[in-house]
Amino acid sequence: MLTSQGVAGVEDFGRFVSNVSFFGASAFDERAAMTILINALPRVRDARLADTIASHLRRPWARPAAYESLLDAFKRFGGRNGSSGWSIGDSLASAATANNVATLLGLVSDPHYGEDRQMIVYSLHRYKSADGVAATLQILTRDPDVSRHAISAYRRVVGDAAARGHLETLRKDFKGTAIAKQAEESLRKIDNKSRKSISS
Repeated sequence: MLTSQGVAGVEDFGRFVSNVSFFGASAFDERAAMTILINALPRVRDARLADTIASHLRRPWARPAAYESLLDAFKRFGGRNGSSGWSIGDSLASAATANNVATLLGLVSDPHYGEDRQMIVYSLHRYKSADGVAATLQILTRDPDVSRHAISAYRRVVGDAAARGHLETLRKDFKGTAIAKQAEESLRKIDNKSRKSISS
C-alpha cells in the first residue's frame, strides 16, 4: 500500500535507532506516509505491527491528526501481557492536545492498562492548568505501575514546594517499597535544586 502510494523508503519501514542493526539514517518518508498509516492503524490486528505504525506516528506533524487512530489502538492493545501498548501509549501522548485531557485522565485512571499508561501519565504535565490533572496525578503517585512517571509529572504541575508534603507522605506510607524510593529521589532532587539556587 505504501509503495503504491509513492511513499519513499518503504524498505526502512519499522527501522528505528533503538534497533542496533539499523544505525544508518532511515529513508522512510514518514510525512508522506502519515495519512496512510493513520487510516491503516484501526484495521491492524497484530500488536507488533500496530506498535511499528504507532512509532512512526510519534512526530510533531502527526498531532492531532493521528490522535483518534492511536486512541483506538491503545484501547485495543493496551494492558495486554506482551503487547506493544506502552509504545502506542507513548505515541498517543505525543498526538494528544489540550482538547483530549478528559479522555487521557480516564485512560490513566484505568488500572487495566497497567504500565502501558506511563508515558500518558508523564505527558499530563503539559496540561497543568486543566481540571483534574493535579488531583489525578496525586492519586497515581500511589500506583506502582505508574508512580515514577506520576511523581515527576506531579512535581512539574504543582511545583516543588507544594509537592514536598505529599512526597514526604509517600515516603512514610510506602516505606520499603519502590514508591518510597522514588519519593525519596524526588525529595533529594528538590533539596539539591534548592541548595544550588541559594548558592547562586
